[in-house]
Amino acid sequence: MSRLTVGSIEGLTENSNVISVPTGHTLNAVDGLQIGGVGVGEYTDYSGSITYNNLTLGNGTHESWYARIGDFVHFYGIIVFGSTTSVTGAVQWSLPIAAYQSAPFHPNNVLIENIGTAYVDGAAFLASTTIVGAFAKYAGATYVEWQAISSSIPVGTWATGDKIVYDFMYRAA
Repeated sequence: MSRLTVGSIEGLTENSNVISVPTGHTLNAVDGLQIGGVGVGEYTDYSGSITYNNLTLGNGTHESWYARIGDFVHFYGIIVFGSTTSVTGAVQWSLPIAAYQSAPFHPNNVLIENIGTAYVDGAAFLASTTIVGAFAKYAGATYVEWQAISSSIPVGTWATGDKIVYDFMYRAA
């Protein structure tokens, strides 16, 4: 295990593994600041570790990345449907880092592309502390409502090239 060593900058002190930098000085981390071996604010590929509920990716693709900044996680990516991708219910996928708590709705972005036909606006939500899902906005009522993305919502029938694009931020556990 490597250890951060306090140098000879006037006023820079270490007490119980806390480094204090005096006002008017800057602490520069050469080659980036890391905590626990992970760069602070550095994006990490999460594509290979995702698990799904009600979605079989088949020959489709899912690329995603995340960065933890303090207690918050920024998680974004794109799911592109292939000819063997299938949906059987409310589409959900795993988070890279567990959430502090689940909450039914978050003001996070989802865009659904029905290839060559339409774009549908939506929102991401925490289904649990380890699973994220997506809603499509539905304007069939007096007010805009959200409906879980499923085998028939919002595109009728999913096809090769359809996409779910998301940009999501949440508080980590």
